[in-house]
Amino acid sequence: GLYTWDDTFQDISPVADFQEAYFDAHLSDVDVRLGLQKVAWGKLDRSQPNDLINPLNYIDPLMDDEAERKIGVPALQASYFFPESWLPSEGRLTAVWVPLYIPYRFPLADCVVQNGVSHCDAERWFPPAAVPTTTFSVPAGSIPINGGFNQAFTVPIGYQVRNTGPPARRLENSEIGVRYSALVHDVDFAVYGYHGFDPQ
Repeated sequence: GLYTWDDTFQDISPVADFQEAYFDAHLSDVDVRLGLQKVAWGKLDRSQPNDLINPLNYIDPLMDDEAERKIGVPALQASYFFPESWLPSEGRLTAVWVPLYIPYRFPLADCVVQNGVSHCDAERWFPPAAVPTTTFSVPAGSIPINGGFNQAFTVPIGYQVRNTGPPARRLENSEIGVRYSALVHDVDFAVYGYHGFDPQ
């Protein structure tokens, strides 16, 4: 099978997953990259709060490295390198446009329905804390009914995870990120701007 760009819950085995494939053009002051790519923005050792271009894959919790968890997205990336002048040295302006929304990826829950009640077993890496019990108990005397109170009863709980359609593939649902980075007195800095789905 293939992982899709539309579904959040998918855990296919065996599977082929294409992470990166792009065309690069290097000009004198401008670099352009078009295709399936992963973008790494940020300076921290672990989680990057301003690295929002790529959604993450949570199917396998053993993938600790954030770069491995990133899902490659179809994008257009362009970088302009400022000339050495009165501006800070090594100045670079980068813009990335992702024309369509790609959801984060989570494993499936293996659910079967028996006698009208769904029973779920965590499949592979699905978090067991996210699977509810099969019944909900209501104690006696907790609900007023016609001047009296209810008898104790249980309510069966059905549970399933399913994919819904992603947001419409329109310009307003696309993502764009902009970064300016430079070097001032041997200190590198960057300023980020982002518009799109923010998991924070």
